[in-house]
Amino acid sequence: MVNKMTDPYQVLGVSPSASDEEIKNAYRNLARKYHPDNYTDNPLADLAQEKMKEINERKAALLYAFLDQSKMFRGTVEKKDRSLMNVPFVTGDTGLDAKFVKEAAAEGFINLKGHRTVGGMRASIYNAMPVEGVEKLVAFMKDFEERNR
Repeated sequence: MVNKMTDPYQVLGVSPSASDEEIKNAYRNLARKYHPDNYTDNPLADLAQEKMKEINERKAALLYAFLDQSKMFRGTVEKKDRSLMNVPFVTGDTGLDAKFVKEAAAEGFINLKGHRTVGGMRASIYNAMPVEGVEKLVAFMKDFEERNR
């Protein structure tokens, strides 16, 4: 569950005007530094796990904040049950969902199609997904919404 809506740039230690490359490097450095696998049987394991959770909360917060204000897209999970890793969403129109998945794939956003029994879309934002990837997905979603009102 996402319960903190703090600035992801603050978490990464970069300015909001940082370049994509600076954001990517900051994320990779934090992910390497705090990845729990680096702290097995280490007294800092809890701190590392908390830092990764913080990074993942910020990524999820970016996507959920967009979904919560969007006039086209909506999340399909109640706020209290939201995942930090898998974010399902729909437009409410299966044809528009299919169009979104197709256009997203053409832009490099792959595997967004939701589960075959549920439909819609699902963004998987696991540890390997950098903050910039979530930012680009949200920007694409905003653009798609503008073009398909």
